[in-house]
Amino acid sequence: MTPMIDVVFNLIIFFMIVSEISRQDLAILELPQTVNAGIDVAPPERMVLNIVNDASSEGTGRYFISGREYFICHPKLNSGNPLPASTGSGATDIGEILAAYASRNWNTAENRSEQLLLVRADRKVFYRYVQAVMQVSALLERVHIYKMQIAIRNSPLQ
Repeated sequence: MTPMIDVVFNLIIFFMIVSEISRQDLAILELPQTVNAGIDVAPPERMVLNIVNDASSEGTGRYFISGREYFICHPKLNSGNPLPASTGSGATDIGEILAAYASRNWNTAENRSEQLLLVRADRKVFYRYVQAVMQVSALLERVHIYKMQIAIRNSPLQ
């Protein structure tokens, strides 16, 4: 009986850890609201990019993918005026990670990626941070991700 209880406890611990890892992609955000949103059915391979409101200055966004912070700084974007972004320890350019992600399913005939990107932005973040992700996805060589979803929250019917 004791070995069976040990196995059950190990299974419980395993599933608790796995469920915690699968929730890492979704940061806690206050999403914008809408009335006519559809239910999201997540495809098996979709990257989730979270734009979190920086508490130190209102409206400033910080980019996270799987809990790791990235930044955007390209002279091609925003008329050469890069977005203010955190370049703390381990922060890398978001273009690099998106290029690696886009290359997984590249359509050579149309010179673009077939990968899907979900952008989740806090509603307090200025739109230019979402726009910068769209620009990186469309304009940079080796990225060309045109299948993009923007996460929103359904408002209760009145």
